[in-house]
Amino acid sequence: MGEVILGGVAENRSLVLRGCLIGKVCGVATKEGLPEDIFQEGCEIDQFDNMATNNAVVKSDLGAEMKALITILRKLYMQSELAESSKRSSEVCHRVR
Repeated sequence: MGEVILGGVAENRSLVLRGCLIGKVCGVATKEGLPEDIFQEGCEIDQFDNMATNNAVVKSDLGAEMKALITILRKLYMQSELAESSKRSSEVCHRVR
C-alpha cells in the first residue's frame, strides 16, 4: 500500500489492516500514534508524518482543527520545557554562588 491518510476513517473505525506493507501513514507521527483497532498484527510502515516543527504540521494533510490543536499543544510543551530548563539553570547558578 502506498499511503494511508488517517482522518474520518480513524474516527469511524470501519477499516482493519493486517499484515500490510505501508509506505507512509499521514496523520500520526509515530507507531505509538496508530489506532490499534485499525492497524493490527503484522503491519509494517516505512514512514510517518513529520510533526517535528509547526511548519511540518501546517504543511501536513491534517484538517484545520487538528493542525491548530497540534500547533497549540507543541507551543505549550515547548514553553513548559523552556520554563523547566530556566528553572534548572537558575538552581545551578544559585549553587555556584
